[in-house]
Amino acid sequence: MIHPICTQYNSQNFKGLHAKPKDLRKLNTTKNYLLEIPEIKNCADNYEITIKKVQKIVNPAFKRACKLLTLGATTILPTAIAIDSSIIAESIWTIGLHIIGAGCTALGLVTLPGAGRNYRNIYAMQGGKNYNNDQLSGSISKEYEIERLSNYYYSDLHTLGKTASKIYDEVERKEKNRFADILAKYDTEKFNEPENYLSIINDFGDAFCFNYNIDTEGNSLLTKFFDIIPTNNNLKEYQKVINILRNTKNINYNQRDSFGITILEKILNQENSDALDLVNDFEFLATNEIDYVYDNISNPIFKLKAKNLNVKRI
Repeated sequence: MIHPICTQYNSQNFKGLHAKPKDLRKLNTTKNYLLEIPEIKNCADNYEITIKKVQKIVNPAFKRACKLLTLGATTILPTAIAIDSSIIAESIWTIGLHIIGAGCTALGLVTLPGAGRNYRNIYAMQGGKNYNNDQLSGSISKEYEIERLSNYYYSDLHTLGKTASKIYDEVERKEKNRFADILAKYDTEKFNEPENYLSIINDFGDAFCFNYNIDTEGNSLLTKFFDIIPTNNNLKEYQKVINILRNTKNINYNQRDSFGITILEKILNQENSDALDLVNDFEFLATNEIDYVYDNISNPIFKLKAKNLNVKRI
């Protein structure tokens, strides 16, 4: 493991890239080399990537035999279950496997002695939502084979970057689909209640879903949440959501809602100190609208705090 996971919500500079040092040496690389690749860095910032040694079937005949055995087993099992007599069912199952195994051997598809020749060890890259007990969990991508890295540095960068992009897209698609299923259970008319957001976070597992759109107009959970005005009645739940967002990596605070209003405009317009503290270290893109709202801040203390925000002008 390159970097341990300490908590459920990791810091902004955490790199979710996991591999054994021995495996990295075999690939002629290091963690720093891999994290120089923008696509891998982006994937590791948002999800977990692991590099591992796996076995690959290289004998086509053996691969066909494995498929045949699997097909035979899945065909025989329902037949055996459908028969009431357990003895007859067991006999059908046993005889079927013996017939398939004997047939494969007779056809020369499987060589019993030295069966290890049918495999070779390769290295593969895979991504997922979480990494627990040295295993990926949650939304998991396919395994992608990694060739031993050569001296052609830029060629390796391109190939590994494309692989990381595929992993990111696979995991992201699965996460969005999972979020859509969760969202279907909620009444969108109640998005003005902070406790609704806490329930969605709990169902999803973290607050990264605040980046995802909730309708076809471009609104997200994040843009909807910052439409809420904190009051004495909802302040406790509102603060809980703020605290969870503070400990969630890679929330995009440069989002706009369906009317084109940015998150920072909403925060400044409400003169919301709790929300302002949340985005102190985030880099915003300057707009005329943000400048206008800033100029009209009435609270001098809040305005002084807002002046220190990291607003980038192009």
